[in-house]
Amino acid sequence: MLLAELIELHDRDRFEVHGVSIGADDRSDIRACIVRAFDQFHDVAGRGDREIAKLLFLSPKTVELAYGGRLMSFSVRADLADQCTEVGVCGWDVAGKEAIEETAEVSALGGELGSDTSGSSILSQAFGDRKERVVRGAPLATNQARSLARAMYLERARRFVCGTGTTDGTPTVRVGGRVSLSGLGAMLDGTYYVSRARHRFDVEEGYRTEL
Repeated sequence: MLLAELIELHDRDRFEVHGVSIGADDRSDIRACIVRAFDQFHDVAGRGDREIAKLLFLSPKTVELAYGGRLMSFSVRADLADQCTEVGVCGWDVAGKEAIEETAEVSALGGELGSDTSGSSILSQAFGDRKERVVRGAPLATNQARSLARAMYLERARRFVCGTGTTDGTPTVRVGGRVSLSGLGAMLDGTYYVSRARHRFDVEEGYRTEL
């Protein structure tokens, strides 16, 4: 039972403890005790590697961080230099023997934007439309051009507001997830996508997470 006690001793204010079992359930009292000690327990016996990875790593939760609490520092930059109101991809459809052009604009963001204002909208209001065109020399199908235009627009749009910060050690922060920040003021509070996460430990500062 020492294992269950060890798991229960983890600081729940700083860690969410997950257990993963790849073996058969023996339905013993000891197993039941260990399962209860975890915040979340995943029984993945019989599942493939890809399915297990998707369960554990590809669906991170939104982590809430408050300035003055676990969020120790945060700086933000909003830059219109790389923003555009529309991205178009042009090419030649060999099968259809015709020129193609597919575009993407702010609607590509879908629900990501929420109630916020996009960089392209601010750009349009301040300086007018800025449309970018990309010409592909290689043969291109219509659906490929559409997907490429959307991907290129999203890459620019998601870089409009970028921030870096440090927390007191937050293992649930990882690339591909989101953090919901509060305490920074009305202009900066909100949800951010995590594109970089570095977890470090040293004897002077202890456990820190840089994002």
